[in-house]
Amino acid sequence: MAVSNRQFLIVVVTIILSGAVFAEEITRDGALELMEECQKQREENIAPLREQAIEDCVTNRGRDREYCESFNRTFGNARPRPGGGMIPGMFWGASSL
Repeated sequence: MAVSNRQFLIVVVTIILSGAVFAEEITRDGALELMEECQKQREENIAPLREQAIEDCVTNRGRDREYCESFNRTFGNARPRPGGGMIPGMFWGASSL
């Protein structure tokens, strides 16, 4: 029994929509917990990259460690572009939750 493209599409859309209908509602406290977990995961992902940037600053730029740590304290966070707009922060879309 062959399934037409239209029938397949209807089944896929039905499955997707039924998942949305039965999705669990999240509370404000639940959202805050998820955000905290996300921030923790981001920091774990960013920390080794920040440390590498600090090491590069000390080694390649000849700056002292204190300066390099201060300069890179916001490494991985969103920041403004010189001509306007924003450069997005690192690992916001890389959730493993």
